[in-house]
Amino acid sequence: MKKTCFVLMIVMIFSSISFAGEPSSWSKYSILNLEYEDILPDDFSPTNATGNVKREDLAELLVKFYGVSSKSSYEAFSTLNPYVDSEDDMIGRAFTTKIFEGYEGANIYPDKLVTTEEFCNYLMRTMNSLDKSTTSKSLTGYSDYDDVNYKYKEAVDFAFGIGLINNGSSSQIKPKDNISWEMAIYAVEKMGIHYGFIDRVFLNQDKDVSKFNNNGGFLYPKENYTQLTVYPIEGGDLKLYMYSSPFVRNQLLNMKSQQIELARILESNSEISFLVSFNVLKYAMKNWEEVQRSYIEEVKYMNLSNGVISDSPVGNKYIRLTSNGKLLIEYISK
Repeated sequence: MKKTCFVLMIVMIFSSISFAGEPSSWSKYSILNLEYEDILPDDFSPTNATGNVKREDLAELLVKFYGVSSKSSYEAFSTLNPYVDSEDDMIGRAFTTKIFEGYEGANIYPDKLVTTEEFCNYLMRTMNSLDKSTTSKSLTGYSDYDDVNYKYKEAVDFAFGIGLINNGSSSQIKPKDNISWEMAIYAVEKMGIHYGFIDRVFLNQDKDVSKFNNNGGFLYPKENYTQLTVYPIEGGDLKLYMYSSPFVRNQLLNMKSQQIELARILESNSEISFLVSFNVLKYAMKNWEEVQRSYIEEVKYMNLSNGVISDSPVGNKYIRLTSNGKLLIEYISK
């Protein structure tokens, strides 16, 4: 039996192999970061990252981002909803925070897909509601700039001016195209970083290639660049020790960095999908008790085909999660 172990006294993240339906490589960091910050909508799934976003989905994403950015509980925001075609609380909150605006006939059309130019407008309105400047120069170098609706041009200038939109083109805005989940998440995370509301405290695999090792099919940060302790052992297996004490190696313990690094390490293996690493991250976050600084005692198993957690293993390949103060993650391949 071949086994790869990750001992967590604290958490996880990483990736490079493509599975059907999973997000593009450029959006995975953003998805993991916003999951950790509790900004992703409840209905989001990594298996639908390339699917289109509806207005009601975007309302939840932006309201949660607004809550984190304003250091407020979004649940405390008024749910007053002036739209006759929706009773959704998040849409009401998006209206009361001025992220959403009124539409002709008092309709919001909650199931309508969101175009690039509309999305830029929502982003700009969110930052204006947070009292941040969104002033930007008019864009140049885009062949379809004249196709942008005049009422959205200021917003498009803003969003493209600070690089929030990834539409696969450096010369086109594609203002009438519908945005995907991963485009929306990427833009919101990048906007949060740009304005200092959220941060990235973990290594960027694509930009910091020299800071990583490859062992046993896993790509992991070198010792000098991580708070994880890594032990490659015979047969290409790997052990990662995650710390729960306040300090490690004379540094203040960074929970977010360790958790996201671990998830990325898991997903860098060709046998482990982004969905699985995403769900392991969610498990570790939920299982961690901050006051006690320990993990809740239990043993669980994760199915590698769908990321579902159960009390017993499924198939010949799975992940075992054993927590007792610390959290031990084992990749089992029989």
